Amino acid sequence: MLVEFEEASPFTVLVFRGTEQNIKDYLTDLEIGKLLSGGNKKDMRAGFTEALDSVWSEIDAALAQLNCPVFYTGHSLGAALATLAAARHAPSAVYTFGSPRVGNQAFIASLCSVPIYRIVDDEDVVTTVPSEVLGFRHVGTDLLLVAPRHEFFLNQFFDPPKLLADHAPINYVDRI
Repeated sequence: MLVEFEEASPFTVLVFRGTEQNIKDYLTDLEIGKLLSGGNKKDMRAGFTEALDSVWSEIDAALAQLNCPVFYTGHSLGAALATLAAARHAPSAVYTFGSPRVGNQAFIASLCSVPIYRIVDDEDVVTTVPSEVLGFRHVGTDLLLVAPRHEFFLNQFFDPPKLLADHAPINYVDRI
């Protein structure tokens, strides 16, 4: 979704949605694919790349019409897509929330000129997958949100495990 702000200094935000409760999104999230071990070839997570490919022609056409700074953002799956989109059409900056790892070191290096801010809510488990052992890396500057300790103590008996609860978009909103 493109959101345009026509202020004194206009700008646009390209927002990628996160995983919805449907089988297609779950399969996209689970399709890791294979990364090359070493070399200079950029390699990205297969499911995310396919998801972006399915909508890229429309996005690219819309971006070509803009004459203002553009920022990308998203949560979870949306964060992964925002990161991949930055490699195709460099924005002014990217702000991701709860992003999984999306590419290898060569992919990360290709984005060194794009300001990317990776917001992580405390112990969000999604930000730890897929494993670095498989060649996946994070991109950007980490900004950690920390839950107040009293919140954890009060909620530990009623809420889902903290590793899962910290991924909920509402917790990102509350802690910002």
